Amino acid sequence: LIPIDWMALIIVTPKRVTVDGDINYRNVDSPRILEYLTARMTEIIRLEDSWTDSCICDGLQHNLLLVPIRSQDYYKVFFACLNTSQMYNERHVHIMSVFCKLMYENVLLSNESVQEKEYLENVLDSTESLIVSTNLAGEITTANKAAYRFLGANKIIGRKVIDLTSGMDPSLISMVAAQNQSVIFKEVMLSRTRGRKTVFNLSVSPLHDSMKQVVGVVMIATDVTARKQ
Repeated sequence: LIPIDWMALIIVTPKRVTVDGDINYRNVDSPRILEYLTARMTEIIRLEDSWTDSCICDGLQHNLLLVPIRSQDYYKVFFACLNTSQMYNERHVHIMSVFCKLMYENVLLSNESVQEKEYLENVLDSTESLIVSTNLAGEITTANKAAYRFLGANKIIGRKVIDLTSGMDPSLISMVAAQNQSVIFKEVMLSRTRGRKTVFNLSVSPLHDSMKQVVGVVMIATDVTARKQ
């Protein structure tokens, strides 16, 4: 086991040190640690490998380990951990270096997933069709901007789609889920509650989880009112 009383991500630039998201297990004096790191700032920003050091705070020895995670031209990011019981040895350094490498790779994968999610959201929001997903109870779980505009409510997530519209068959979601097949309806008349009627081509498809179980439906409604006029 690696002794850790305090840990954090630290960002070091030529002018400042920032502690991000520290976790303090033993009431370590975090501001004093930041002062110490700031005093060693010019040395730390030049680090290419893991670094161990110790300092005395309030008469107690604090043992510090820094592991580089990311390096850019104008800043570096380190994982920092500290304990007050023993100096960090080569085994500790090796374990934390491997851990940080894996952590950073997972962050990169996570960022790629976030970017992909944002890309898909942008695509959905750029279409004029209404796109809504619901769970099996008919409660809205996601919606694009066109759906928000049509439904005319700021908060629609968690609300039942049947309560926000009129003209939709209440059994539609359960029917699609039971049959596990997509259905298409042409020229369906829908409206917001107390709103004007709009003609849509409506498709409803089952939504599956990773185990291929139906967990809801996806509705895509395309406004064809202009074609009817």
